[in-house]
Amino acid sequence: MEQVRPEWRLAFGDVVDEYEAARPDYPGELVKDVLTYAGGRPAMAVLDVGAGTGKASRVFAEHGVTLTCLEPDRRMADRLSEHPALREARVHGSDFETWPGPAGAFDLLVSAQAWHWVDPAVGWRRADEMLRPGGAVALFWHLFKVLDPDLRADLVAAHRVRGMTGLDARVMEEWVRVPSVDRSVWPADQLRERPEFTDVDYRAYTVQHTFTTPRFLQLLTTLSAYRMLEVPARDDLYDELSRVIHKYDASGCLQLSASTQLTMARTRLQTR
Repeated sequence: MEQVRPEWRLAFGDVVDEYEAARPDYPGELVKDVLTYAGGRPAMAVLDVGAGTGKASRVFAEHGVTLTCLEPDRRMADRLSEHPALREARVHGSDFETWPGPAGAFDLLVSAQAWHWVDPAVGWRRADEMLRPGGAVALFWHLFKVLDPDLRADLVAAHRVRGMTGLDARVMEEWVRVPSVDRSVWPADQLRERPEFTDVDYRAYTVQHTFTTPRFLQLLTTLSAYRMLEVPARDDLYDELSRVIHKYDASGCLQLSASTQLTMARTRLQTR
């Protein structure tokens, strides 16, 4: 997993509109699988860690769960609270590490695109504390890939000529990690090492999308590594990426694949 800086998790409030417009939704099949794995009880109590604007929260809300959402960026949390589908959700402008939530109160903890922001020295222990015995944790995120290999190579080259080696791997290059066959891949490796958790499970859901150039650049803007670029360097890069995309498609569209990676585990049935 990439190295992240804790302060970066508050970098997304500046791009709430871009985040909401550009980030793909989560597959309904994933949500059904998570709820089934967690036991499928009516009115399940779900804790959403790093809920953002609520893209994942909304899909879970459609299944009648009782939602508690944690989002440390107040601007993101405000957008989540405004959504009609989440009027019944309890929203807290807090990080997970310091939130004084009720221990053992949740059937399921989910985190979409956010668990890497949680301090690993605290996160797993707190997840176990927040969940009832036998409760489930479900962590998921998108891996993006530009499908046309020639376009992908040219987009990679546009990064590298500017000395941005590695930055482009988030959406340009081939996926190199397959958690289903590599037991060392984060976060499954950590879950398997924790005595509090068992029944580690991995699944993936792949959906292809057609992105316009503006939406593609919006997507990049919502990724932390691109957010941290100096504005002149980012604008120069985006101008070149736009030129490359239009070279391949006059309308400026490209095909992007989103593979949503899901890792699940259960807390052990034990008396705390």
